[in-house]
Amino acid sequence: MLIACFYLTWFIVIITFTPIFLTDVKGFSPATMSAVMTCFGAAWVVWGFLTPAISDRIGRRPTMIVFTLIAAICPVAVVYVSTRCCWA
Repeated sequence: MLIACFYLTWFIVIITFTPIFLTDVKGFSPATMSAVMTCFGAAWVVWGFLTPAISDRIGRRPTMIVFTLIAAICPVAVVYVSTRCCWA
């Protein structure tokens, strides 16, 4: 339950502050920011199905370790993404 609380907090922070960061700090257009946030939403849908499926196959602990590392990389990727590599 504690890990779920941390994931929910992480998700709310990412969804709340990423649009502001992308437009104000990174200089993305609103259309590009919307596309990035759409990708986040689609990834969360896939994540919601993929995590339990993998957990059923290899167990909870390894799945939580791998997916927590992926979740930790996500904000770092947002910080280092360049406007040149997007759909602007």
